[in-house]
Amino acid sequence: MNEYDANNEFIADEKTEILAGDKPKKSKANKTLVIVGIVFLGILLVTGGVFGYLTYQKMTAIKTGLQTGEDLLTDGKFEEALKSFESVTVIDAENTDSIFGKARALAGLADYENAKNVFEECVVKFTDLEKLKTVYNAYIDSEVNHKVSEETLFALLERAAKETGDESYIKRKGDFMVKTPTFNLNPGVYQGTQSVELIKGDPNDKIYFTTDGSEPTVASQEYTSAIQLTSGDKTIKAIEVGANGFPSKKIEGKYTVTASGEAIFQNNISGSWVSRSGSYQYLYYFKDGYCSYVSSYGSSSSSSSTANYTINGVNSAGTIATLSLFNIQGSSLPSTLNVNCEPLGDNMISINQKGYTYQP
Repeated sequence: MNEYDANNEFIADEKTEILAGDKPKKSKANKTLVIVGIVFLGILLVTGGVFGYLTYQKMTAIKTGLQTGEDLLTDGKFEEALKSFESVTVIDAENTDSIFGKARALAGLADYENAKNVFEECVVKFTDLEKLKTVYNAYIDSEVNHKVSEETLFALLERAAKETGDESYIKRKGDFMVKTPTFNLNPGVYQGTQSVELIKGDPNDKIYFTTDGSEPTVASQEYTSAIQLTSGDKTIKAIEVGANGFPSKKIEGKYTVTASGEAIFQNNISGSWVSRSGSYQYLYYFKDGYCSYVSSYGSSSSSSSTANYTINGVNSAGTIATLSLFNIQGSSLPSTLNVNCEPLGDNMISINQKGYTYQP
């Protein structure tokens, strides 16, 4: 019950004062919470707006970079295209479209080794089968332009068929298959000068070869005539290149040619040979099918003859043979000379059973 004082003034009890005092305090706390909430909400809105704007800028830059890169590829401006795609990877290193663009730009620049590495990265990252086919198509084109071996290209085609499930890649082998050339002389050991012909698998193709041990390419010597083999070892490597510019498998043959008995004999008798008997001197000279003969007595008289010769009946060691003479000029030479160079190393030969000493 409310109480009043003598002047009829209301006297509030303790409970009423407490309740009356609580109302202003609660209102002040609520106002503070509202202000904090508004500020927090504002911060969220501003932060979200900035983030959204930055994301928009990032997406726009990626889209622009990719589109610019594609346009430059179409125009054949591969260096500029590469820079455009690289600008995208700076923003998003995992952007598969930019990685694929870089691979094609590198292939366009004929930087096939680096292009291959980036194509391999694409093959790992692309999961969509249709996009993966697109990657493999570009990858295969790059390797064809690189003129990789038939074995390498066929392995890539088989891999593409397996990973995409598209068997048409296997059928494409026929587009790049080039017939392999052959040797008309089997590799091996031979005596005397030989010649080797390279036979085309297709008469419209070209053959390129090397004899210095290096691998043949389209920059190697083109085959136009038989390859001559002289004494020693020689390895011939060759490829056939089809109209599509694609090379066949390489063929390789090692040839060892030893000097023929005739060649050895010619070397043994080359030079001047002299025989003396008292005041008489007899001098023969032999060189590559030419022969001369001079006989003299002291310094007062001499006679001479010349002729050409062929070597007949030479033994395998090249030490004994008969020289058949023709085109004889003069009367001092017989029609045949039987020559024996044995034993070798004593600087002497026998001509028609007469000894002659080598004269430097």
